[in-house]
Amino acid sequence: AALFLALLAASVAPSAAELATPAWESCPVITPQLAPILPLMKCNVIGANATTAECATVQVPLHHDRPGTGSDDTIGFFVKRVHALQQPSKGEIWLLNGGPGGGGATMECLIEDLMSLTGGVYDIVIPDHRGVGRSTQLNCGNSTSATPDCMTRAVEMYGADFLQGFSVTNA
Repeated sequence: AALFLALLAASVAPSAAELATPAWESCPVITPQLAPILPLMKCNVIGANATTAECATVQVPLHHDRPGTGSDDTIGFFVKRVHALQQPSKGEIWLLNGGPGGGGATMECLIEDLMSLTGGVYDIVIPDHRGVGRSTQLNCGNSTSATPDCMTRAVEMYGADFLQGFSVTNA
């Protein structure tokens, strides 16, 4: 999977209608289910717990180009924010798992190194893309393989319009 790091120095502010206020809750810096395999991934997590994290699942439009147009108009989008060691932070670094199909938890392997490389002055934000991880799941029953049979079952389960909300442009 490709790794895309984006340092958000400036951004275009969304309109008030597009804003979703996260209900942040304290959560572990390292996802407990992932902890046993991190050493196998050769992750440096020695000091990752020197900071704190917050997690939220934000309701976002299923279709950004036409929000609020149907009964299934929002989905859950999971985000973890790991606080900078030095507060207030100077901004955010977003870690996006290239995938497709990869949740953000495996990106936690980079927290310690990023804190060290940046002097611990940036918050690190790790989302789970639509359809994976702790965001609204998308599958075709017992399988997540993108076979023709799976795609047919997914269309039957969700409907074609709902599935279009999980395209790469809606990620």
